[in-house]
Amino acid sequence: MRTLVRSCDAEILIVGGGYAGFYTAGRLERLLRPGEAEVVVVNPRPYMTYQPFLPEVAAGSVEARHAAVSQRRHLCRTGPGWTRT
Repeated sequence: MRTLVRSCDAEILIVGGGYAGFYTAGRLERLLRPGEAEVVVVNPRPYMTYQPFLPEVAAGSVEARHAAVSQRRHLCRTGPGWTRT
């Protein structure tokens, strides 16, 4: 059994890592001081699909890797285990 040690008093839970959840978590990372609150994003996938690029991906003018944004890479200050299924 693992025991989680919290370094802050507040926890902010964001349900869904789509467009709104991804940008909300990123904005909170910029606004909150380190240790002020822990931001947790609940999402079954470690990436966000940028849907405006999907027609270009289907047409072959944009590679599929450009339509998927890694949340782990871009949300650096969110605590470990930020995705939970």
